[in-house]
Amino acid sequence: MTTESMERDQWLWNRWRDGDREAARQLLSLYEGAIFGAMKRYGFRQREEQQEVYATLVLELSRYKEGAELRSSFFGLVRRILLSRSVANLRLASADLPDGDAVNTIPDPATRSPAESVGFREALSQCLERLRKPLEREVFCERYLSGKDNRSIAVDLGKTPNYIAVVLHGAVKQMRACLQGSGYS
Repeated sequence: MTTESMERDQWLWNRWRDGDREAARQLLSLYEGAIFGAMKRYGFRQREEQQEVYATLVLELSRYKEGAELRSSFFGLVRRILLSRSVANLRLASADLPDGDAVNTIPDPATRSPAESVGFREALSQCLERLRKPLEREVFCERYLSGKDNRSIAVDLGKTPNYIAVVLHGAVKQMRACLQGSGYS
């Protein structure tokens, strides 16, 4: 993300905060392809589901903008909202299905195959929520659920790849301990 695009996003965000609906439309349309791509990576693959999530995203952004400055990239904020929604859906899906059923919602990080059980999905969701910092949760999900490499994550978040590696190392260490504490090795 360039300084120029961040300044453009900030300008549109401020106009949106001041009630300019056209600025909101412009900002959202700039990232529409990326937003729907992120939805697919976070498990929202059905068109109806994507439309529902998009409407919820716009609502969340509208609530967030009420007095909040855009502290990072607009798309970074969008990804955090989508990630929260994905984790919430994971939790709901875990509650709806009997233990032991195979599901296609959360891919295994190494093989991208379905997770083994709802119990694992529930433990994964709880462990993600327990990560100390939101950045750790975001980096972990981008790396292992979306399949991005550290360099891509670094570019998206405006950090260095080394910094992302350090954050990821801490997140993996916490996730491993949490999952082992839940009976998964």
